Order: sequence, then C-alpha cells, then structure tokens
Amino acid sequence: MGARSILDGFLARCETFRTPCGDGDMVWRAWGETGPDTPTVVLLHGGSGSWMHWVRTIPALEDDYRLLVADLPGCGSSASPPEPYDAAVLADIVSEGLSRLVPEPVI
Repeated sequence: MGARSILDGFLARCETFRTPCGDGDMVWRAWGETGPDTPTVVLLHGGSGSWMHWVRTIPALEDDYRLLVADLPGCGSSASPPEPYDAAVLADIVSEGLSRLVPEPVI
C-alpha cells in the first residue's frame, strides 16, 4: 500500500471542521466516536508541519478516544494568523477553536 493510499484512508474516516483564523479558517480533523463516556484528546503538531505528524499515533488512539487533530495557524491547510505573529495570538485562535469543537462537560 502506497503512502497516498494510506493518507486517503485516514482522510476517508475523519470529519473536518473549520474555526476562525485570521482572514480564513483553522482546519481540524477528527477521528473516533463522540459520546459522553469518550474522552477527547487534542493533538497539536510543532511549529511547522500539519496533522500528518500524527499518522502513526491516530490508529493507536482512535478506537478509545475522540481525537481532534489540528493544522495550526499558518500550517497545513489552515490560514495564516493575523499579525502580530506571536504566541498569544496563536493561543487565542486555538482556544477559540477548542471552545467551539469541545462541548462543556455536564456535571
């Protein structure tokens, strides 16, 4: 099985979400089931790259967790963040995305 067909397999079984990022969107991909008893795990790659940094990790976790895997602002399929390009701006974008994608726990 070639690399392209492996990648296509990952994409075929994920959901894609978009949250605000500068003048565009931050792209998130999700694997696994959503449910009240299913923990959510967020996977963030380093300062460059994309969600594909996690292709070896996703299969090991997707049966037991809801995985939210980001393309960080300015990386992968996500739009560039607004200036100034600093940690606070990036943290705000990621935090806003998580607040939209991860429901509040019900206690």
